[in-house]
Amino acid sequence: MSDKTKTNSSLFSKPNLEGYAISADSPPTDQVDDQGRFQCGDLNIRIDREGTWFYNGTPIGRMELVQLFSSVLHKDHDDRYWLVTPAEKGKIIVEDAPFMA
Repeated sequence: MSDKTKTNSSLFSKPNLEGYAISADSPPTDQVDDQGRFQCGDLNIRIDREGTWFYNGTPIGRMELVQLFSSVLHKDHDDRYWLVTPAEKGKIIVEDAPFMA
């Protein structure tokens, strides 16, 4: 086997990860839900009774961002509201039932 073939085949070999610790950036396992999503906790996002979205008390002015957030808005069986993506889940406050088209 030539050196070039040996080098190329090593690019596709499975790395040996034995002995590596979990990264400090990895979420603690108690903060991962049963779907494998990291639970971010309270996102400090609020929707007021008029439908205005706020972050840290400031209205979110970019409608594209509000539309993105509204597309991942979910309500659980305990009447709590969450923004849910395939990787993360964070709680928000909704003052009244949100309008969902």
